[in-house]
Amino acid sequence: MIFIWVKRDPSAAPAFTGTITMADRGRAALESWPAVLLFVIIVGGIYGGIFTATEAAAVCVSAAILIGLVQRKLTLRAIWESLRETAIQTTSIFLIAAGAKIFVAFIALTGVAPDIVEAVTAAELSPVVLMLAIAAIYLLLGMFLDPIGIMVLTLPLMIPLIETYGFDLIWFGVVVIKLLEIGLITPPVGLNVFVIAGVVGREVPIDRIFAGIARFLALDVLVLILIMAVPALSLLIPYSM
Repeated sequence: MIFIWVKRDPSAAPAFTGTITMADRGRAALESWPAVLLFVIIVGGIYGGIFTATEAAAVCVSAAILIGLVQRKLTLRAIWESLRETAIQTTSIFLIAAGAKIFVAFIALTGVAPDIVEAVTAAELSPVVLMLAIAAIYLLLGMFLDPIGIMVLTLPLMIPLIETYGFDLIWFGVVVIKLLEIGLITPPVGLNVFVIAGVVGREVPIDRIFAGIARFLALDVLVLILIMAVPALSLLIPYSM
């Protein structure tokens, strides 16, 4: 998407008029060793059973700090400023998430989500129409609720329904994750958009950020369609292990 964007509007990216030699490419590849090392630590640690995916985040941060200190690109003052900024951003996100949790509780009390799922079950839809209906439900809920709340509300009802139709649960999990990712950037409650707004501050208004992610949202929908239409795309790696 970025390539197409810049191709159509070259002014959207910094102009570069020089030439890049193979020596420059090799030097850049060698200088990227911290990123490669972090990748190896994360993937190797998870698949080696050393730590979980959640713990990998903390390990990665610790390793990144050590690399920054060794390279002398990171100072104690910079670490303090990063921690301070993280605390501010996390607090703002928690406030949004708290409001979303209250709304989740409200939805749970009204019984709207179970009623929707039960209506879909009773309709005896074809597999294609069923997946389209499930996608519509998740996209609708994603506009207002946080991902954890959506999963708590829907998965206990969705999983038996998916098993009834004989769908692969790993594939369905990938589809749900993609739907939840789309929900994180759709208005009015797009948590990731609010994270970006918190980082850039008042320089860019929230409505402009939502407008800016529209092209990426369209690409996410295209990826979702491919995953749903071709299950092998998401099952190839798991089934090869």
